[in-house]
Amino acid sequence: MDKGGKDMRINVMRTAYLQNGFSLLELLIAVSLLSIGLFAVVSMQATAIGSNGIANQHTSLASLAQEVMEDILSWKGDDSRLSVAASNSAYDLDPGAAGPSLTIPGSGTYNATYSITPDAPVNGNPIPGLTRIEVTVKGGNNGKSLTFICYKRLL
Repeated sequence: MDKGGKDMRINVMRTAYLQNGFSLLELLIAVSLLSIGLFAVVSMQATAIGSNGIANQHTSLASLAQEVMEDILSWKGDDSRLSVAASNSAYDLDPGAAGPSLTIPGSGTYNATYSITPDAPVNGNPIPGLTRIEVTVKGGNNGKSLTFICYKRLL
């Protein structure tokens, strides 16, 4: 019996020694799972980069529209541009350049227009001395637009 027991121990040790490490199938499954995870990370990064570009363009639109609105609101109350109705008048975003447009690297080219409505109506009734100002900025790589509306009291 000792001889049989000794053979049994040798067989168990030999089997344990032969099964040391990973099989090819286990390795294939592990690499497949890893590659699926890496593809998910790459896809997430691509989406984040695209979303960042869109956010950059929206920020440019909002900043330019606010800049134009603040400039128009800084005009004095007796400025003739505020007392005459104007519709979609071009606003020069870059006075140093030849045209009224402004190009922001990585974001696109933008144009701004403004409309002035003197004695602006509120609920259908014109209010003397109240001017409605509407600023629209269009452009960017996706061609979106943003409109700001504000009122200025002329004294």
